[in-house]
Amino acid sequence: MHDEPTGNKIIELFAKFAPTEYSKVLLESLTLQSFSRTLAVQLLEEIHSGTPNWWMTRPKDAFLLGVLLLDTKDEQRAHEVFSSMEHQLIVDFVIQFRTRVFLREEPLSQFLKKYFPLCLIEILVRLYDGTTEPLTLFDGKYQLFYLCAILVKTGAKQDPMFYKICEQLFYTFIHAKEETIETTDDEEWLTFLAYCENLKKYRLEWLDDCTPFQVHQIVNEESDNEGEMDETELSYEQKSCIQVQSLLCFLLSCCPPELFEQFLKDIPNDFLGAFSLRVLCLVGAKRLDEAIDLIVSDNQAVNGLFAFGLEHCKSFENWVLVANKLAKSLKEPNENARQAYEHVLWHLASVTEPSQFLTVLPMDGNIRFYERFITHSYSSEVARQLQLQIK
Repeated sequence: MHDEPTGNKIIELFAKFAPTEYSKVLLESLTLQSFSRTLAVQLLEEIHSGTPNWWMTRPKDAFLLGVLLLDTKDEQRAHEVFSSMEHQLIVDFVIQFRTRVFLREEPLSQFLKKYFPLCLIEILVRLYDGTTEPLTLFDGKYQLFYLCAILVKTGAKQDPMFYKICEQLFYTFIHAKEETIETTDDEEWLTFLAYCENLKKYRLEWLDDCTPFQVHQIVNEESDNEGEMDETELSYEQKSCIQVQSLLCFLLSCCPPELFEQFLKDIPNDFLGAFSLRVLCLVGAKRLDEAIDLIVSDNQAVNGLFAFGLEHCKSFENWVLVANKLAKSLKEPNENARQAYEHVLWHLASVTEPSQFLTVLPMDGNIRFYERFITHSYSSEVARQLQLQIK
């Protein structure tokens, strides 16, 4: 491996004696890696000196310039250069030169996610499926649909690109209202979301109480056709909320806590349904205690706490946590919290032994309030014993 001064000499020679090969050498050579990016930008501009805005007519040279500018942290100018290129060329060049320019930690990957998300989507799809042909049958909205299909394929979770696809879908849905998808207007975005039905089956019931609009408007539950859209007019922010909720529910079973920690930091405060996304991410990050606190603190969301417990409380200790937090919240009158607490107590009285159930009740609790649950606990135990004798 050569040092940087040697690399600088090599690129200077190509710029002087073989300028037409300059971009090819820098993009394709696996051995030429140590050289000054600042010098490389300077030499590239000298090659085209006298031609204003040359990068608009020399796409490969423009692509190289953009990559080099990102390496020098000149994001603003890199954006100007990439914006002058056809998006399909950006995709093709990234795939062609991926061994040099498209690693997970490379600035180009993060840059595309921020400014050209649909380009990144097509890159991911084509790399995943191993196709070299442009996705001419898929415009922006269908590319995302295609990614949804990939996510639910058997074995997709084992693919090293799986988490990157998950990230891209998450950030695309999250930033939909910020119009990061430049070529998609509101009507097209709604049309695309109507096709993204694959993930909706993963959405959990308790989210209905954490969502600031009526979810039944999104999917017509009364229809004979599963997943059929209602005729109700809805904004793309609302549909984006449903999609990102569904995506996170799907990821709960297969993604590491670190991914949810990352998502948790990036949820915009003004995103419609941000509260529900934070709860989901806390669950995914294995921070169940904080997720329960968040639900208990919200007068509407607490209505879904029992359904939340049925889904995520996998141990008696988890249920005790829910019961204790609800009991503390009842120091101030709260009808929704009281009803949620009763649901939890009825459940525990039905599925635990009386001696275990009694440990859930507060020592200073009102016996008149808890008497019916204690009675039900003993009745349930008697019923279980009779069932065992019958068998």
